[in-house]
Amino acid sequence: MSDTELWTRRLERERRARKEAETLLESKSHELYLANKALQQSYDAIAAAKNYTENILRSLMNALIVVTPDGTIQAVNVAACSLLGYSEAELVGWPMTKILSISDIASPDQGTGLADVIRHGALRSVEKVYRTKDGRSIPVLFSGSMMYDDTGSVQGIVCIAQDITERKQTEELRRQKEAAEEANRAKSGFLANMSHELRTPLNAIIGYSEMLLEEATDQGQSAMLPDLEKIHTAGKHLLTLINDILDLSKIEAGKTELVLETFGVAGLIAEIVTTIKPLLERNGNTLKVHGADTGDLMHTDPVRVRQCLLNLLSNACKFTEHGTITLEVSRVTESRGDWITFRVTDTGIGMTPAQQSRLFQDFSQADASTTRRYGGTGLGLAISQRFCHMMGGDIMVESIPGQGSTFTLLLPAEVRKLPTIATVQREQKVDTVVQTALAHESDDQEIVLVIDDDPASLDLIVRLLTKKGLHVVATSSGRAGLWLAQILRPAAITLDLKMPDMDGWSVLTALRADPMLASIPVIILTIMDDSHTRSTLGAAGYLTKPIDPERLIMMLQPYIRTFLPAPVAVDAGDSLSAEQGQPCHERGSV
Repeated sequence: MSDTELWTRRLERERRARKEAETLLESKSHELYLANKALQQSYDAIAAAKNYTENILRSLMNALIVVTPDGTIQAVNVAACSLLGYSEAELVGWPMTKILSISDIASPDQGTGLADVIRHGALRSVEKVYRTKDGRSIPVLFSGSMMYDDTGSVQGIVCIAQDITERKQTEELRRQKEAAEEANRAKSGFLANMSHELRTPLNAIIGYSEMLLEEATDQGQSAMLPDLEKIHTAGKHLLTLINDILDLSKIEAGKTELVLETFGVAGLIAEIVTTIKPLLERNGNTLKVHGADTGDLMHTDPVRVRQCLLNLLSNACKFTEHGTITLEVSRVTESRGDWITFRVTDTGIGMTPAQQSRLFQDFSQADASTTRRYGGTGLGLAISQRFCHMMGGDIMVESIPGQGSTFTLLLPAEVRKLPTIATVQREQKVDTVVQTALAHESDDQEIVLVIDDDPASLDLIVRLLTKKGLHVVATSSGRAGLWLAQILRPAAITLDLKMPDMDGWSVLTALRADPMLASIPVIILTIMDDSHTRSTLGAAGYLTKPIDPERLIMMLQPYIRTFLPAPVAVDAGDSLSAEQGQPCHERGSV
């Protein structure tokens, strides 16, 4: 083989070797590129996971602190800094004793310290106290758990704390409320027992003084009559005071119930006129009675009606001298039923608005000068108002100083068996708008009953419907709502479903089971969605919260005659009472 051929073959082998080397290098380069790309993706994924985890920790509502096994703070989240008032730099690297007492860290006896987290691996929901930068103490619900690395070695302790200041305050308020209620029950029980004990000897004193008065008169012992009269008058006054206290204590203790009977108004008025005659003669007053002979019947508690009327008439006699007292009786028929109105008008001393505002408070009269001059316990009107509320009615007053006063007693002609007033007060005090609603005797404006345990929703719905020209009665209790529906017979009802004492479905079921209430349209307003049950029980409409005001108005319009022309939205920032509207700033949801 020639030299040329040898060189040619050698060059060919080298060329093939070089090409194979280039191919191998290109392959390895591609593999290295893919490996680098995979590694970068892993780094990116790790960074994203770390960022995600950090975001979670930052967004936690509870305070999170990570400490070393020896109690040095390693990391904190935003909530911890916000709770304690420190910056992150002021906490990291410092011992846990900066925010937690030494006893809370060690707690050898209680078993609630960080040492116990190390021993047992975790600690759940233990109450502790954190100290803030400004020295305040914050009660927290503390939980801790160990944090381990891949080899099982302890890296630190993760501590999570929830601020329970509001819960503690609520618990304290509940304890105070329960203590006050218990004290009130004990007071009422004591007053009831003592009243009975005092009435027995007082009745004997009054009875014997009356007997001695008769004997002294018969025997001509006129010198003894003034003293015996003073004994008799003082005994009667003291007995009246004790009876008032007994009535009030029985009402507060929930022991007063209505005894319902059917009776004629004319007979009741005749009996009251006979009873009040001595009081009229004492101050030289004249009584005029109008409308008592119409033959009207009432189905209610005659004893309580008589007591209320006697109180109003006796007050009129006491505060009027040589004047005229007028008792007017009338019957008013409204969509929610028949009502009997008793108006007692006098020409006495009258009252200022400030004096009227104190009338129905326990042991309160118009002012101190009135008490000194005219006497009295200040309980009569307060008790009468409570009895009226028990019967589904109310007492209103109008007065002009120096010209006289008019007290209006408004009672339903037929009262159903209702809860005692104390029961209603425990469940839900009747809102002041109830008194306003009962006071209106015309049909110009209709009543909408709003039942919702959310104060904000209650307030906004009341504002909205009031601006539409309606009288609104609002309550946060399902049971009280049923009670008010029986009394008011509203044109429509808005009803929340989720309430603590009696849920909305139970209220709706009870309304539909009552023949007198079954036809009242009910609009369900709730955060829950249960259209099947709603259709089964026959609700007139169903809206989920937040409520759209215009949709609520549209649902109510078929049942309400007295709407104003255009829907009005309500801004929660406006100040608006149930009787007066103010312009709202912008459209919003209820």
